Amino acid sequence: MEIQVLLFAALRESLGAERLTLSLEPGATGRELRAHLAERYPRWRDLLAASRLAQGVDFIDDDLPLAGGEVAVIPPVSGG
Repeated sequence: MEIQVLLFAALRESLGAERLTLSLEPGATGRELRAHLAERYPRWRDLLAASRLAQGVDFIDDDLPLAGGEVAVIPPVSGG
């Protein structure tokens, strides 16, 4: 299954790209997506663990299968 991973904030700046295209096994979960990204980009490991995943307007539970298409990785945001 092909996934378009949309990147935001520090993840986008770090990679210098707005999105990645990944191939995952059908039925892959959010947890498996995080693990794949952490393996591919080890310096993101902690930031990925603290980030939320979303498809459309809904956040994704890490244990549920992804639907394919686009998945947003939304890192924690701080401000003042």
